This record gives sequence, structure tokens and C-alpha cells, in this order.
Amino acid sequence: MNSDTAADFAAERARLRKQRQAAETVHERCEVMREMAALERKEHTETYEKLAKEYRTAAW
Repeated sequence: MNSDTAADFAAERARLRKQRQAAETVHERCEVMREMAALERKEHTETYEKLAKEYRTAAW
């Protein structure tokens, strides 16, 4: 996906949902779920970067 507009993310999410529903094996569903997670991280990069920074600086 080259463009990062809200409509593009929504269209890609819809495509992946259909692909997940059509998946015939657990492996295929897992692959689609990985793609969906990557899309989520791409769409919300700032949030994920903030969480990662908080995790790295947390006092354990």
C-alpha cells in the first residue's frame, strides 16, 4: 500500500477481513492476522512508538 490515507487503511482492512473469512486453514488465518497487525502498527505508528519508548524506559 503506497498511500497512507484513512480510506486506504479502511479499504486494506476490509480486504484483509474478507481474506481472513475465506481462509481455509489455520495457517492462512494466522498469516492474514499478521498482516492485519502490521497494518494496525502502520496506521497508528505514533502510538506504537510511544508505547515502545515507555516500555524501554520502564523501571522493572
